[in-house]
Amino acid sequence: MLNLLIVEDNPRLAAALRSGFTATGRVTVLHACASGEDALAWSLAQSAAGAPRPAAVLMDVQLAGAAPP
Repeated sequence: MLNLLIVEDNPRLAAALRSGFTATGRVTVLHACASGEDALAWSLAQSAAGAPRPAAVLMDVQLAGAAPP
């Protein structure tokens, strides 16, 4: 099983991705975040708690929010 983190600001697309990946039986979607900031906060919390971490991140390349420096 592949542990996956989805970062997508469109809730309908995020739900479709989660459903599609889960349906394969080969992917566990650990979490879906709507922004890069949320994904970072979630990842840090998971790490601090010793919880499972994603082996891969599927991330939208045009997220709303903070612009890169």
